[in-house]
Amino acid sequence: MTAGTAAQSTADAAAGATPRIAILTLTRGGLWLARTRLQPLLPTARLWAPRRLHITESAVAAGMGPTPGSMPEAASGAASGPVVDWFDGRLADLVARLFPHLDALIGVCALGILVRVIAPLLRDKRRDPAVLALDEAGQFVVPVVGGHLRGANALARQLAAGLGTAADGRAAIAVISTASDVQGNLALDLLGQELGWQLRASPSALLRASAALVNGAAVALVQRDGSRDWWHHHAGGRSGPLPANLHCLDDPAGFVPGRYQALLWIAHEPPPAELAARPPTARSGSADAPGGGAAVVPERAPTGAPAAGVAVIWYRPPA
Repeated sequence: MTAGTAAQSTADAAAGATPRIAILTLTRGGLWLARTRLQPLLPTARLWAPRRLHITESAVAAGMGPTPGSMPEAASGAASGPVVDWFDGRLADLVARLFPHLDALIGVCALGILVRVIAPLLRDKRRDPAVLALDEAGQFVVPVVGGHLRGANALARQLAAGLGTAADGRAAIAVISTASDVQGNLALDLLGQELGWQLRASPSALLRASAALVNGAAVALVQRDGSRDWWHHHAGGRSGPLPANLHCLDDPAGFVPGRYQALLWIAHEPPPAELAARPPTARSGSADAPGGGAAVVPERAPTGAPAAGVAVIWYRPPA
C-alpha cells in the first residue's frame, strides 16, 4: 500500500466517528498542545499529524522530544493516552477527504495554512463544518468559518475556557469577529435556537435584516407565541439590555410604514403579507451579515416581500 492510499484509508475510517471532529497539527509544539491540553477537552475527536512527527521512545531518549513516556504513540502502544492518526502525503489531500464528513475541523497551525487548504472545499455555510485555528501556544482560538450556523464561535469560547491559562500565565482568548457577538447584539440566525424555534426566511431577507440590526437601523419585533425568556440565554448568553434599535411591539398595528427596515415575527402563524409590502425609508445597505449557527430552513420569504421591501424573518416556536 502506498503512502497516499494509507492516508486515504485511515481518513475513510475516521469519517464515521461521532461526534465528527478532527484536530490537525503540523509541528511538535502543536502536537504537544493538542495531546496534553486540547484533546482532553474533546475526547472523541480524532487527532491527525504528519508521520515525520512520530516521536519514538529512542528519539525522546536522544533529546529530540518531551520526557520519555509523556507522549504515548499510537504505533507502539507503549502507554495509554490520546492516540494520533499519522498521515503521509499532502495536508490538502487529507483535509479534502475528511472535510465533507466533519462537524468541526480544528487546526493547531497558522491561520493562513488552514485558509488555503479549506478554500477550495467551501460550498455552503449551512453545511460546511465549523473551522477553527489555534496557535501552538494555546493562546488564541480563532473561528474561521461557521461562526454561527455551524457553532464555531461557541466552540471557540468553550475551548478558550477549557484551555485556561498556560504555564507562562497567558490566558486563552476566543478571537470572535462576528459583528452581532462583538456588539452583544441579536444574532438573527440563532434567535430561539435553544427553545426549538424554527427560522423561516430567505437568505436575502436574513442578510438584510442582520445588516440593518448591526448597523443601527430600526428593526421591529412582534411576539405572539413562544417563551418570552429568549434574550439572556441567546447565543451563549447576553448580559446587557436589548439593542436600542430593536423595537418590541405589542401590537402588529404599531408597525408603521417607513419606520422599520426589518420585522422579526415570532408566532405559530406566518406574518400578514401586507406587513412586508410596506417599503422602508431607505435600503438596508450591503454590509455583511454575521456569520453562521441555528437550523435555517432555506425557502422563499413567507410573505413574498420584494428585495427593496421590509426584510421579514419568521420564527416559529414549537406548538
